[in-house]
Amino acid sequence: MLSAIAGVAIGIQIGVLIAPEKGEETRKKLSKKGDDYLDEISTQINRFIDGITEKLDKANRHVADTSDGAKSKVNELNREVTNKIK
Repeated sequence: MLSAIAGVAIGIQIGVLIAPEKGEETRKKLSKKGDDYLDEISTQINRFIDGITEKLDKANRHVADTSDGAKSKVNELNREVTNKIK
């Protein structure tokens, strides 16, 4: 994904550089395109991080639920053993 974005960015920049415009206009276009690419990359990275965070939160909840279930089972078995010993 990032390589595709980089390829498009390079292609557009080359096109802008060889276009017959004033240097100031070319620099403005390059600056704008650079900002646009940074915004897009930032958005993609944030989506990726959000997805990873969501999956980690889900895994943590699953581990906590499993741990609580195991603790309950251990306590139940402990009570049963204690009652049989008495």
